[in-house]
Amino acid sequence: MADPYDQRGEQPTDPPTVRHMLPHWRLLLHDDEITERPNTIEAITECTPLSEAAATRRVIEAHRDGVAMLLHTHRELAELYYVQLSKHNLIVSLEPHFDG
Repeated sequence: MADPYDQRGEQPTDPPTVRHMLPHWRLLLHDDEITERPNTIEAITECTPLSEAAATRRVIEAHRDGVAMLLHTHRELAELYYVQLSKHNLIVSLEPHFDG
């Protein structure tokens, strides 16, 4: 089954809405040696719309590569996810996402 939050997939074909026209930001998960993977996965699924399988893939990617993009969305929602995940002691960061 396709991952609806896999950024390599096809882009939606729905007409653009204000939400789609807002600049996007990337929410990045950084690897740490303290937080256990199950706790990290649970926090991600609790705080974001990612499924357990999608969260697991990103946690493994962060462990392997040092960082993984959890998702990209408009700034306000990205900041909300950032705050919520930070409360779970996850190391996350935000960066602008430029198309093109």
